[in-house]
Amino acid sequence: MNRFLNSIVHGMRRDPRAVALVHGRQRIRHGEALSAVHRSARALGAQGLRRGDIVVLLTTSTPEAVLNRVAAQLIGCCVVTLQPSVGAEVNAAILRALSPAALVHDPALQEAARKVLELVDVPRSFCLGPGDHGTDLTALAAGRSDAPLAPAAGESDTALIMHTSGTTGSPKAACHSYATMAEFQRMDRLVRHEGPRRFLHHGSLDSVSGENVVWTLATGGTTVLLDEAGPEEILETAARERVSYLLAYPTMLARLTTACARAGEPLPHLRQIEYTGAPASAGLVRAAVEVFGPRLLGAYGQREAGFLAALSGPEHRREELLGSVGRPLDGVRVELRSPTGGPVAAGGTGAVWVRTPAVMTGYYARPDLTDEVLRDGWLRTGDLGRFDHGGRLFLLGRADDAVIVDGYNVYVREVEEALEEHPGVGQAAAFGVPDPDRGEAVRASVSLVPDSRVAPEELCSWVRDRLGPFHAPAAVRIVAQLPLTARGKIDRRALRAQALAESPDGTGNAASRPG
Repeated sequence: MNRFLNSIVHGMRRDPRAVALVHGRQRIRHGEALSAVHRSARALGAQGLRRGDIVVLLTTSTPEAVLNRVAAQLIGCCVVTLQPSVGAEVNAAILRALSPAALVHDPALQEAARKVLELVDVPRSFCLGPGDHGTDLTALAAGRSDAPLAPAAGESDTALIMHTSGTTGSPKAACHSYATMAEFQRMDRLVRHEGPRRFLHHGSLDSVSGENVVWTLATGGTTVLLDEAGPEEILETAARERVSYLLAYPTMLARLTTACARAGEPLPHLRQIEYTGAPASAGLVRAAVEVFGPRLLGAYGQREAGFLAALSGPEHRREELLGSVGRPLDGVRVELRSPTGGPVAAGGTGAVWVRTPAVMTGYYARPDLTDEVLRDGWLRTGDLGRFDHGGRLFLLGRADDAVIVDGYNVYVREVEEALEEHPGVGQAAAFGVPDPDRGEAVRASVSLVPDSRVAPEELCSWVRDRLGPFHAPAAVRIVAQLPLTARGKIDRRALRAQALAESPDGTGNAASRPG
């Protein structure tokens, strides 16, 4: 029994004539897609891949990549998807740690594959088409039978390894069984709109959006695949393909909101736009509500635990809830704990711990890291949060991001929220730096809205007037654009490193100035 894979196969069988995947002019129907999965599964098996082997994918967002991921899992393999935009050294380090049985890449990434393969030995290398650095997997599959194959893996076998973003250190490899992947799917159904799904995926398949591609197959729906794309291309594609659902990190949601308002594109077929991956400020969500209305869905989750909480579309009409990640989902328990592990007082701030059937089985080959975060079935998320009187969760940042100023805990999310309430500020990122007098001090970097002339000193005073002297940044740097990680999150580590490098005394407390 394998609920996860059986649901995908069942969804693809529902209407074989319906379109499953769209990529440019390419349109693949569910019947064709399922046949391709079975042929590829047999080709991989004939090359010696077996249940429990790790298969690593280095691909762009193509139908072939999606279907070969399902094929590898059908024969019982564990799949790992690499981020194409990071350097070869990073991906080679991941392969060394995993010792995979095979690397699968597509022709568009032959050079990236070559660089990785020069740094680490992999027993088998496949290319999704003709290429110089691996056997052509599509040719191997072409002559194979497409008769149905039963899933080889059991519920407890490892299905997927997802690497964390690494914004707080080196990426960690979160392992998920086929059972936890089935729970991911169940939670997806809890928050998704009713009726036929036409999903627009943009960016890397190494993301929650990439998982949504597979979940959409299980519904018998359609996924439109885009690689990295700007907001204008996303909106144009959504309108042309009558997309009903799309997903964006807060940084992209801000760009989509601006672009959609400028274009005046109503997107009548769009029923849901989900923002996830990082906390979204109340100001950003407020602006998005003006454009998208109750079609917004705020989702909180982690690669270690799946979906955890959601703020529904109608809740976005309530001003006091903007910035919340909503209530825990059915089957998810959330507790706020003090540093000693005890409960926090009502309305207080604490570390977010969760218990869910979708929690990872552990970090790959790192029992030490697993023991740090998994205890008696509960996962320490690393986030800080508080509940309102209605049981909705508000995140205040990562526990590691808390800045201790003169013994007072400053949560950087509060500083960022205050800065983004200023009419001249577009986005803000706050972080801590050493301070010889106060222990630590708050620093911030901001990008401005067009034609804004606000000075850094004004922004420091703005925060001081609203939150008090502990929260007031010692310095604010104005930048054209905040740096992002490979997954589209604001890179506070890079900002902090830059502040320390520019400071004469190494504390990061250089004078406020535009940069």
